[in-house]
Amino acid sequence: MDNQRVAEVFVPGTSSGATGTFGSGYFIDETLVLTAGHVVDQVVAASCSGELVGEVRPLSSQSWLKARVVWRGTSCDAALLEICPVDRPRDGLNREWLGRLATYERAPFRAIGFPEAQARNEAGGRLIRDTEEIRGNFVPLTGLKTALLTLDLEGSVPNAMVAARSPWAGMSGAAVFSGSLLVGIVAEDPQNFEPDRLRVTPVTSMVEEAGFRTFIAGDADRPVLLDAVEDVALTQFVLRAPYRPLPPNAAPSFLLRSIFGVVPFRGRAAEMRSLSDWCASDASIALALIVAPGGSGKTRLAAELCRKQRDDGWVSGFLDADANRDQLRGLARVTSRLLVAVDYAETRVAQVIDLIERLARSTPSTNRIRVLLIARETGDWWPSLPSRVEGVDAELLVRAATLYELGPIEREPIARRDAFREAARHFAPIMGSPMLAW
Repeated sequence: MDNQRVAEVFVPGTSSGATGTFGSGYFIDETLVLTAGHVVDQVVAASCSGELVGEVRPLSSQSWLKARVVWRGTSCDAALLEICPVDRPRDGLNREWLGRLATYERAPFRAIGFPEAQARNEAGGRLIRDTEEIRGNFVPLTGLKTALLTLDLEGSVPNAMVAARSPWAGMSGAAVFSGSLLVGIVAEDPQNFEPDRLRVTPVTSMVEEAGFRTFIAGDADRPVLLDAVEDVALTQFVLRAPYRPLPPNAAPSFLLRSIFGVVPFRGRAAEMRSLSDWCASDASIALALIVAPGGSGKTRLAAELCRKQRDDGWVSGFLDADANRDQLRGLARVTSRLLVAVDYAETRVAQVIDLIERLARSTPSTNRIRVLLIARETGDWWPSLPSRVEGVDAELLVRAATLYELGPIEREPIARRDAFREAARHFAPIMGSPMLAW
């Protein structure tokens, strides 16, 4: 959670004598604020959606910003407010920090909002609503017959307030994170319980609505795939992303490293199709090996496959060389489809054996796991691998492995010239050098 994205929300009453509604929210980009639907229901009922009907104040600012309702959920208690004016096209957001719970195991959460219990009058009668940070656990097995998630709060909770108002009034719309993923927003405090329990509208309900997908994916017809909290916890220190941003003032040699992806991926169309088909096969678990000399583009091919599968909802990445046995065992509990790439596999045989044995032993038949080894040569390690792994399932997995032996990316001189020119075009602005007109 980025604390500076936390926002206070106010929607004025729409009729004479009507009081306004306070709530909490979270900036999911520079201009869109996610909040609870009932916070904006007064203006929605008055057909004021699209008009400048509310105000939003980021935690990082003292100023209120005018906003309008651009989406109110029809089957879930959620809404989007847009700060105005908006002077740029919207083509969808980075959805990588939106998440879901995939199991019935408890998961920790954190949220920040502006509840009634933190309201106070300062000198001059000015009302201040301060922040309240809450922590605790999701309790997935509670309230299964509702469309809401339940929070079990830890630490101190506010006392019940007068006039039958909830001490949590104003907390509605607060973003609820588990780890790095936004899983939902605070919706209500249930009756018949002390103030140490809240209910949450999950993101899974929001992405079912076309209006929400329009803003998140840029297209109402495009599905929004959510990462599982449990999967992130199991893989965040075990799998590294296929690509990372080029660091500032990087040495020229960094431009050649596949992990930075400075030059767009090219060629290897047939190999990519074959690897994609391998991922899509019916086998619950499968192993493959890419073999080629150094500089042949095998690591970049694996990175591009990881990126593609990631876009299709897989958990994918390169196995960390320091991952221990417990972490390898944890990969078998990943709930999503999983692609694990192991670079320089010929130098990490012991780890490869551990990985294969644990996945082969623990993988349920309903899951789909792919292990992609990358090596410069097969040598003696590859032919001997079936006899070195323990367990029938592990041996069968190795013996059924698919071998990809890569040739040159470009075989024709003209194609090689074009590849060189394309690389130069991307290197030049980074190095601050003019592009030569070849």
